[in-house]
Amino acid sequence: MPAVNELHASSWLTDWRPGSWGTLLVAVVTIGYVAPWIRARRRGRADVSWLAWFLTFGAGALAYTLCGPVEVWSTRLMWVFALQVALLVAVIPTGFALARPVGLLIDRREPRRLPIF
Repeated sequence: MPAVNELHASSWLTDWRPGSWGTLLVAVVTIGYVAPWIRARRRGRADVSWLAWFLTFGAGALAYTLCGPVEVWSTRLMWVFALQVALLVAVIPTGFALARPVGLLIDRREPRRLPIF
């Protein structure tokens, strides 16, 4: 574990500690998103390319938060722990929610029509 006074700009790219729970969670979430995406692509839906962007954002942020420098330094610096909590509570769920997982699981081919009154 690096000492507290060794935190510098390159630490945000080089300090990684892939833990078993973080790696497992990233793998499960990624598989949970990739499987419906593959099924939708096989059924002919071409409008799911946006999912790859949000999946990359969500899974990448989750990996960076649970296995990267945020995890390494969260036990030493309080503000990094607060950053980790903010990422886990607000940023990462937003990235996954923007991928519309429920709509992808339902996988309706025709667009939803609003009732006209």
